[in-house]
Amino acid sequence: GSGGAGDIGIVGNSSDSGDLEQKKKDGDVMISFDPGDVLEVYPQNPRDETVLALTQLDLDPNAVVDIQHNPKAPAFLRQNAGPPLPSRISLLRLFRVYLDLFGTPGRYFFSVLSHFASD
Repeated sequence: GSGGAGDIGIVGNSSDSGDLEQKKKDGDVMISFDPGDVLEVYPQNPRDETVLALTQLDLDPNAVVDIQHNPKAPAFLRQNAGPPLPSRISLLRLFRVYLDLFGTPGRYFFSVLSHFASD
């Protein structure tokens, strides 16, 4: 493990047939996973870099915003593609947890973007 609150490991003799469980440092099982269970993991943007990005955008990381769903938005935007957004959230948490600030755009992104560029 990385020295965090607990380690996740495979219990059994092979990674594809064992049970997955998370243990505290003292060995007590915190969470147990059975074959077929699903675990969602949402990465976060680094705090310092997120604060820097917000500052460069002239936004206060501690500002709280209200989020409302737009009923006129296209269906593909209304679908839940990730964790649901809270109705009230700080800009720091919104940008750190819900937005991918530092991911590399794929080829499709640039293909679509080309329709809006003149050169």
